[in-house]
Amino acid sequence: MGMPYFKAFSEGILRGSLADADDIVQLIWLKLLAMANETRNRDGYLHYAPGRPFTLSFIAMTCNVGMEELLVSLGEFENDIRDGEPRIKTAEDGTIYLTNFWKYQSKPERLKTKEDSITRAKLSRDTRRELEGRLSRLVGELNRLLPAVRYTVSADLEVVDSQTGQIVTEAELAKHNDKVD
Repeated sequence: MGMPYFKAFSEGILRGSLADADDIVQLIWLKLLAMANETRNRDGYLHYAPGRPFTLSFIAMTCNVGMEELLVSLGEFENDIRDGEPRIKTAEDGTIYLTNFWKYQSKPERLKTKEDSITRAKLSRDTRRELEGRLSRLVGELNRLLPAVRYTVSADLEVVDSQTGQIVTEAELAKHNDKVD
């Protein structure tokens, strides 16, 4: 089986492109992510193996919805265009591909280790407050410079792009750091 978890940002769930969708549509999206996460390759394809797609009846059964609800949801996902691509694509063999599946995967370099947790716990309140203030100023500057993109500071003191739910890398922050100082 695949990894037991995948990432989902509350900002995306509560205010993302599916925020106004029917509850069933939202639930089906989360279950499709979970199904893709359980595949052997964890590549965003809903299949047993290449060329052996999950059937629609299997997907509906796994999502615990009727076929009509599944088809309506899949239609919404195919018409939900973000970054120039629909949320899902269907291959000729019927395999459904979640085009933005990679956004829901933790990157190995970002995996939190026990040492990371200990380090975060050791941050004094003053250090944390100072870092939070600095990150907040940087986020404010980023939002001023790039008004189409909104950034927030997470509880883990990571800068998150609230449109995509992606954590902004240190390299990306460094580009704008001089403007905040």
